[in-house]
Amino acid sequence: MYKILCFFICILLLPSCRKEVKADFEITGTTNVGEKLNFMNHSVNSDAYEWDFGDGSSADIETPSHIYLKPGSYTISLTAKGISGSSTLSKTVTITGTTFSFKNLSSFDIPQLITFALNGTDIIDYQSNGSLLIGHETLPVITTRSQVMFAIDISEVWYFGGPYTIIKEIHNPFFIYDSTRVYRNGKGTGNIIDNVPTKTETRRLSDYLNL
Repeated sequence: MYKILCFFICILLLPSCRKEVKADFEITGTTNVGEKLNFMNHSVNSDAYEWDFGDGSSADIETPSHIYLKPGSYTISLTAKGISGSSTLSKTVTITGTTFSFKNLSSFDIPQLITFALNGTDIIDYQSNGSLLIGHETLPVITTRSQVMFAIDISEVWYFGGPYTIIKEIHNPFFIYDSTRVYRNGKGTGNIIDNVPTKTETRRLSDYLNL
């Protein structure tokens, strides 16, 4: 009887002997957009981890890294799990920098979209985005410029739109509609570098994509 009593006492006391799980982490690295941040895991009494980076991305490894593609404030949450339960800790990080993207809200798939800036008559910061399907958006582009333009290759003829004003230290989303005004360079076909935009008559984008 004594042994049985001792056995039950040990069972009752066992939960109090389990060490408490405590989530903890620190963030290292630069907080510039597009650069890698490292998350050092200092959790105790845990063996499984769930990370939420606040931008729709997650991880389940002990010590991850992450790159934020847009500036802004993000809440990072770590949930540590162990035999005695779980613990969650959240911290906020502010990512700095300037980015832009273009989203196709027209009624047409865009065959090839280029973004760029102008320095006098020189095309700079050339970025090829490939085809841009209806409803799709380009990846964010990091920039230090104050304006951006786009060019669309339609049957080897370049059509230009913009310029669009860029606001510093935020993400700048731009949209392409059927009604977006575009114009064709007088040189017509060839490499975009040889087709510095010279504004002539502007037309609706849908007028050209309907050709």
